[in-house]
Amino acid sequence: MNITYIIGNGFDINLGLKTRYVDFYKWYVDRDRESTPDVVKAFRNEISSFIKEQYHKEDGTIDWSDLELALGQYSVKVPAEQFRVLLLDIADNLKAYLRIEYSRFNKSVFDIEKFKSHLVDPITDNFVVTRRRILQAFQERLTSNIEIRIISFNYTKTIEDLLEFKDNLSWESKKGQHAELKAIKHIHHCLSDENILVGVNDVQQISNEVYHEDKDVCDIFLKPSANRILGSYVDWECQTIIDNTDIFVLYGTSVGETDRTWWHLIANRLLKSENTARMIWFIHDREKASHANLLYPSVSRNVIPRFSRIAGVPGLSIETLQKRIFVTLSNKMFSFPKG
Repeated sequence: MNITYIIGNGFDINLGLKTRYVDFYKWYVDRDRESTPDVVKAFRNEISSFIKEQYHKEDGTIDWSDLELALGQYSVKVPAEQFRVLLLDIADNLKAYLRIEYSRFNKSVFDIEKFKSHLVDPITDNFVVTRRRILQAFQERLTSNIEIRIISFNYTKTIEDLLEFKDNLSWESKKGQHAELKAIKHIHHCLSDENILVGVNDVQQISNEVYHEDKDVCDIFLKPSANRILGSYVDWECQTIIDNTDIFVLYGTSVGETDRTWWHLIANRLLKSENTARMIWFIHDREKASHANLLYPSVSRNVIPRFSRIAGVPGLSIETLQKRIFVTLSNKMFSFPKG
């Protein structure tokens, strides 16, 4: 059984790190104000307005709750020769902020064995309907050996730290299964790398059409292009992992449009693998979690069509995805503090 976890920023937030974009903005707007270029100052003024308005935009201006998508819209306000200056400044400062926040991480307060048990069996602590439907699809294979791979959209290495992971990690589960964590891949690169990726999925997400033909901008602002230029092959490795996955587990990710490439690949795997691929999607909603068994159908009806749209799936395929994606409102997954 091959299980692939798709991990987003919600994982680090659940560990207590302040890694939301708005946390970064509050730090960034006052950073080295006197020495910054005018294009950066103008950008920071816009972010300051966003923060003062309590993160809500009702006047048609840019909503900065998603940094990457908003930057694509903001591009119309920046002259061509200055946009790269702005992008590199944001990436450098985001990296600096996350390093400070990451230094606060204390793995000693977490129950690592419980974390490992969640990785082996992502359905045990979740509501009965999801468990029954997953078991129907994988009754025999869930009792076999488990190979785990993680694709992280995060820049931090909190998972590696928790598990003291190097290249491979194996253990025996409480049910006697042999579990093996084969890989952790950072599709946007990580803080220990020279560069991290901050950008969009394709030129259609850049409002300034001048930049569609500007290779200097596209090289650093289109994430697929930047990955190819950096030559780490992490994109190819992640695609290979997706193509061989039996169960996807989405955790802590909002399924954003700027990572459409990956949602498209996952959707295709689910659609083309009638008897071999399913997806469990953890959606965090504290208000609904206490009534998860009752409310999950209505949540599914809303989020799966949205996933399908972002992934570029034809309308006729949505019904198929409804049968292969299991949405859970459980808040127990990856909750593993000691005590």
